[in-house]
Amino acid sequence: MIVWSRDAMRLVEEMGVPPTEVNQAVGAEGRRLLLPLEGGDGWRVITDVTGRLVEVWLVRADADWYEVIGAFDAGMDGKARWHNAREGELR
Repeated sequence: MIVWSRDAMRLVEEMGVPPTEVNQAVGAEGRRLLLPLEGGDGWRVITDVTGRLVEVWLVRADADWYEVIGAFDAGMDGKARWHNAREGELR
């Protein structure tokens, strides 16, 4: 389960990405999420419905849920990781 900090929700809404879209992408299998949502804190790169890359920062708050503490356009590093992960799938 995903919950949002107020600031993170504001940031992602200002980008024009609905928080529900981020929730769906983070919970999706396969091509919407660069790394599986398991383990500890960290970032995940997702694609929204338009294909834009969004970097989402999460903190594990409990065994069953994560809190989103930030979400914004993926920078060069996030885009490179996404590209490299996709290239690896094609080999």
